[in-house]
Amino acid sequence: MVVTFDSSEQRTKLRQQVDEDLKNPTPRGEKHLDFRKRGTTNAKHGGGLLPEVNQDNVRDVIQDVDPTYGTPNDGGATLFGYKHSWAAKIYATKDHKDAVRVIKRQKASKWDLSKECAEFQAKVKECVLYKTIELVHADFDAVAVSAFLERHYPETYTMHLPFGEMAITPDDFHNITGLPLEGKCLREGYNPSMSYEALEALAQKCLGWDARKSQCEFRRSVRSPKKGDEYNAYEANGAKKKTVKKFKLVKLKEAFSETKTKGKLVMDAETLRHHVTAYWLYMLGTVIFPDTSRNRVDAHYLQLLEDLDEMNNYSWATGVLAFVLEEMSKGSRIRCNQIGGYLTLVKVWIYDHFPKLGLGS
Repeated sequence: MVVTFDSSEQRTKLRQQVDEDLKNPTPRGEKHLDFRKRGTTNAKHGGGLLPEVNQDNVRDVIQDVDPTYGTPNDGGATLFGYKHSWAAKIYATKDHKDAVRVIKRQKASKWDLSKECAEFQAKVKECVLYKTIELVHADFDAVAVSAFLERHYPETYTMHLPFGEMAITPDDFHNITGLPLEGKCLREGYNPSMSYEALEALAQKCLGWDARKSQCEFRRSVRSPKKGDEYNAYEANGAKKKTVKKFKLVKLKEAFSETKTKGKLVMDAETLRHHVTAYWLYMLGTVIFPDTSRNRVDAHYLQLLEDLDEMNNYSWATGVLAFVLEEMSKGSRIRCNQIGGYLTLVKVWIYDHFPKLGLGS
């Protein structure tokens, strides 16, 4: 349910928009949302003016106000971004009980591990993330996830249901995926805004790509070059080609997959590390941290793969759950129609906590 981004700038713009939405009080429309107007002389209540709401008097106001349908029970004091939620949009429709917004997600081709050499497979299976890859569901229950996502609010990071609030907890994530809760924080030492030069050096170490190759891939992530023009950094008019700090997933897979068929490939320790790193970078971009950036993966994730033996020491459950909740928050907004994140978690959580829906069968 997140907008498709053409660039990191668009993603940043949406994040800023979400933040701005949550700062604004919820305005009320004449038909559905206008049972009060915060801090104005236009709001009527019991024949008098509705007092401005703050933390000191909000409970008294809630007790005295009978909100119209589609408005949060507290009038938006907690869910202050309600006006920008899909729930508000659906409630504003005539037959809102029958309305549903079905989300989309990024789709990427599967990297078939059976086509890799024995050393490749063995090294991949040493990582704690391998079980998570095995558990990924090819079939995505868009309707179930959409229905619960509409009830998710970023103000509380919970889903508001008729009987109360529910949230996906780290313990839920651990029980569903088996990923470790304890360990090193993924953000420890992580720099989300590395320079191009630093990323090129990191790609040299992790993937074996020199700076020229990395620059080519950064440009390719914006626009695929013409054949024979891959390493040209300038347009025909002399302008410098645009770049983004991402790698195309399809090119990453083409360069490092199907090692069984590459008979002349000498799989020494360094070459093996490059191929396994590329595999996990692909999985981070398609399974663990998938976003909506048109089948691209953030080059900064190489920081998490710099030492493959260190991967098992991270607290993946908390890190991946935080990413899922962030994507759910973005996806609950009206402007969003796509979502990223590890959606297998959301799907299984729904099936597990609501067995009477009969979805698991």
